[in-house]
Amino acid sequence: MEMYFKRMKDEWTGLVEQADPLIRAKAAEIALAHAHYLSIEFYRIVRIDPHAEEFLSNEQVER
Repeated sequence: MEMYFKRMKDEWTGLVEQADPLIRAKAAEIALAHAHYLSIEFYRIVRIDPHAEEFLSNEQVER
């Protein structure tokens, strides 16, 4: 599983680094402005995804 996470991290890092800096800045601005809503939506989806507990337990989500 550790190798899987490393591969996923490396893939995401590569994709982010390829993105235009202006797009990255705008995405960061949007994420910051809507952080509360985004976190609520993230955890709503995690709670109903049957595969999510492989990565994040219900106990971790409740914290």
